[in-house]
Amino acid sequence: MAEHVVRVSQPTREVVNADYSFEIFSDGEKLGTLNISKGTIDWWPRKAQSGVELRWEDFAKLLDACFVDTSAMVRAARDIAQ
Repeated sequence: MAEHVVRVSQPTREVVNADYSFEIFSDGEKLGTLNISKGTIDWWPRKAQSGVELRWEDFAKLLDACFVDTSAMVRAARDIAQ
């Protein structure tokens, strides 16, 4: 099973426009960086020159489109974990 590492970089104090940044690793290899801010969520794949930026409303729509109901999401997460 893969070993996952998530590194978090966060502001030392509350700043309205400062992002929270998560570096995501699997078996020592960087998968990408997830930036979370007040207005958007951004995913930067490890070798990409640009990331994908979604407003929170669009991110919610994307998840809703993937998982019509929460029970389906829970089942999918359990299936993936096995």
